[in-house]
Amino acid sequence: MFFTSYTPLAEKKLINKAISNVSKEKSPYSDLSVAEIEKSFNETTVYYFLDELKVSKLHSILLSNEIPRMNVLVDNVNYSATVTDGKVAVKKGAISNADILIKTSKKEIAQMLKDKNYVSESFKNGRSSLELKVDKTTLFAKGYKSIYTLLTGKTISKT
Repeated sequence: MFFTSYTPLAEKKLINKAISNVSKEKSPYSDLSVAEIEKSFNETTVYYFLDELKVSKLHSILLSNEIPRMNVLVDNVNYSATVTDGKVAVKKGAISNADILIKTSKKEIAQMLKDKNYVSESFKNGRSSLELKVDKTTLFAKGYKSIYTLLTGKTISKT
C-alpha cells in the first residue's frame, strides 16, 4: 500500500518544500568553527558577511550611474565592495567615495556568519560599527534602509 496516504495537498507541500530547499544555498562557513573562519579569512569571507546583510539588493540612484560602494575595515585591514545590477564585488583595499564604512573584526564576522541573529547584537554592543559617509537621502535612494535598520536598530528616512 505505497500510495495510501496520497492527497493533492500533501503533494503540494512536498513540491513547495523541495523548491524552497533548492533555492537556499548553504554557506561554505556553516560547518566551520569561529576559529576556522578567522584563520581562513579573506575577501570571500567579507562577501558572505555582506550577503548576510543583503547588500545585493542595493541599487544605483535612479537616472544615475552612482552605484553602492562600501568599505569594510576588519582588524585594520581594508576591504571594499561595490554593487552593480545586484552583483556584489569585494576586493582587498579601500575604495574612494564609499557610502558607508563598517568596522569590525574577523571574530565578529565569523560569529555573524555562524549566527544570523548575532549581526544586530554585534553592532548594538559596539563590537562592530557603521559610519555613514554620505547623507541619508543618498543612502535611502540606493536602498540602504533595511541594512541601516538591521545594523543600528533605527529607521532611515529621506530627511
